[in-house]
Amino acid sequence: MLRQQLIQLLNGYIQVPALLEEIDQYVVPPQLGKRAGVLGAMVLAEHVYRNPNAAIAAPLAGEDKWRSTPRS
Repeated sequence: MLRQQLIQLLNGYIQVPALLEEIDQYVVPPQLGKRAGVLGAMVLAEHVYRNPNAAIAAPLAGEDKWRSTPRS
């Protein structure tokens, strides 16, 4: 139901194979279960601590990793 609602809400705005053809592999439960949010926040905090001049940018569609870009 969630996947169907996502496609409906996007209303054709994003046209990528991951959403159109492989939605069952794109929208999945978190592998870390209920700890996903807390552990993800801790990883981002550690990254910023170790790289104080880095800005955090979300991954683009199809990318697996977060990117670090120098702050201006």
